[in-house]
Parts: sequence; C-alpha cells; structure tokens
Amino acid sequence: MVDSDRERSREMECPACGREAGDGASFCSQCGAPLERGKTSECGPGDIGESSASRSPNRAVPAPPQAPGGPQSQAATSLFPPPASSQPFYQWQAPVPGPLPYPQTLPRTDGMCVAAMILGILGSVLLWVPVLAWILGLLGIVFGALGMKSVRDDPAGRSGYGMGLAGLILGILSLVGGVILFIVAVSLTS
Repeated sequence: MVDSDRERSREMECPACGREAGDGASFCSQCGAPLERGKTSECGPGDIGESSASRSPNRAVPAPPQAPGGPQSQAATSLFPPPASSQPFYQWQAPVPGPLPYPQTLPRTDGMCVAAMILGILGSVLLWVPVLAWILGLLGIVFGALGMKSVRDDPAGRSGYGMGLAGLILGILSLVGGVILFIVAVSLTS
C-alpha cells in the first residue's frame, strides 16, 4: 500500500522538474514538459529542469504560488489562449503610408521667361506707339532667349520654356510690327 501511494505521488510529479502537477493536467505548469499518466521516467542530464544527480527523489516540492484572487479556473490558467470564437472581432485597416523617401520639389518657373511673355504681350498690344513697341519687343526677345537658355541648362529645377518661347516670338512680332507701322506712318505723312 505504501508503494501505491508513492506511485500515485510520482504520477502527480513532473518527470522533468519534479513539481507536482494538477489533476487532469497534460503539461507541467512550471516547465511545460509533457506529463505521462501511469509512467514513471527519470530525466537525464541535459533534459529540461535539473539534472538527476542534483534532484533527490524524496524531496518535498512546494506548491506554486496562488494569485491574489484565489484559485482560478483551468481555462484561465491555461498556457494556450481561448478558442478563436470567443475572441473579439477586429476589422482590417489599411496600413498608414510612411514618409516619402526624399522630399519632392516641383521645378521653379523661371522669372526671365515670365518677364519675356509679359513684355511680348505688352509690345504687341502697344504696337501703335512706335518707340515703346520697339523697346518692349527688344526686351521680350532678350529675356525670352536668356530664360529659354536657363531652362534648357537646368530642366529638373526650372520650368517655363514655353513662356520664354512665347515672349521671344511676341517680342519679334512687336519689334517688326512697330518698324513696319513706323514706315507706313512716315510714308503717309510725306
């Protein structure tokens, strides 16, 4: 009878660490080793827990500490989470994009091209004023050529090539038109 009590107490001990296992447990709550009911096994050195040389078979093992609320149910102390059906449902959300790898800068509009276009438009509108049309046309041609050259030299950093071309063309038209109107005006007065 003493042997059956000793055998029953061995069934309740973890074969790896020697701690007592609870009734109906399949794994040790301390080290996680599988418990085999009805079998006694000795762990060798290198197994989970202490080596067999440092463990004495008659040593008393203290019970694991209890939580402040008292003993809990088997499901609450389990090493595995409850089934997925009892988990709350979370909707999927799209990930938030991170920062750009480098700051993107837009090309700057060249001021010479803008000035050429404005001067070309003013020169073509004021064509009937001979000297003013010549000056505005000439400035439109100069600013248009310089602005187009600066845009051509730095296409990634500057824009406005079309405005520079428009200013150049309108400047040529206002210069030529102003000269033609001056010749016509002089021929009519003589």
